Amino acid sequence: MKIFLFLLLILSVCANGQSILPDKPKNSVSFGVNYLKLDAPDATGPHFQFAYTRFITAYKLAVSISSGYFESNNRINIANDYYVNSNFRRRITGDLTVAFTPIRTAKNLVTIGLGPSLWHRTDKTYQRIDYTLTPDGEVTNLLVDGNYVKKIDAGFHAKATYSHTVTRRLVASGQVALTRFKELSVIPMIGINIGYKL
Repeated sequence: MKIFLFLLLILSVCANGQSILPDKPKNSVSFGVNYLKLDAPDATGPHFQFAYTRFITAYKLAVSISSGYFESNNRINIANDYYVNSNFRRRITGDLTVAFTPIRTAKNLVTIGLGPSLWHRTDKTYQRIDYTLTPDGEVTNLLVDGNYVKKIDAGFHAKATYSHTVTRRLVASGQVALTRFKELSVIPMIGINIGYKL
């Protein structure tokens, strides 16, 4: 009898945990910061991202659209504290993700998904910098040979996210993602987000 009551209690707790999910808000917005790394050692830094997510089929699937901004602008000292702007890279990112939720409880949610990516890329990279150094240490005859690229790249990404519900509306989450474009290296990201359920 005690075993039966124990099993009944366990089943009731599990059923209650699952019944909470459909009652949760099905829409959320979030803002986060990722650490993004491009194909060059100097092209790393924060990637700011805003996302909207819609949960469907009792939280079994999630569809999200996100937009973000990344910029890397380095300066190099060529001589005697004379600085010039080095490689400049900017990304305006857009991603659509369809994910499933292998783990979902009243407080925790894990999503794994993939989808298309459309990023606007601006690259200004220097191939060669020539200059003349005068006897008194001044830099003259500065000549810069660079490469300028401005285009839209289409590719795909894969992403895994862990979310914890702090309150009924407030959500904290962490994510890792890999984005791939044709003729470009894989771009990894790892970051944190704060979300609000609508």
